[in-house]
Amino acid sequence: MADTSVTEISISYTKSGASSAWDTHSLSVDGTPDEQRKMIVECAITTGDDIDLTNFASIEQVVVKNLDGSNFVTVSWDTATYGGGTTVGQKVLAGQALILTDVDPSATFNVTADTAACIVEINVIGS
Repeated sequence: MADTSVTEISISYTKSGASSAWDTHSLSVDGTPDEQRKMIVECAITTGDDIDLTNFASIEQVVVKNLDGSNFVTVSWDTATYGGGTTVGQKVLAGQALILTDVDPSATFNVTADTAACIVEINVIGS
């Protein structure tokens, strides 16, 4: 059986006491990942923390979950598709997650907290 990478997303909400659930969606990524790395990082404000991903030749998925209850973090990375210094940034609100599929493992991957240090969970799947 070949190695695979699948991330499942389940979406639901509650409004005025009434709950509603939508379908669970699976995100499958082409490729055959053979390595997984999970990190819990306390990221700093101002300069943040650079996360070393250079042990991966290629990355299938990076999932960043902000475990803080009130602060957001900003994740910045270079894309594998465009490479050469094409840096992208995304804010991840408190308690939310970000799924990335186009990350250059040889470039800087940075997580910066907004107003106070935050704990984030980072899961990387690749080869």
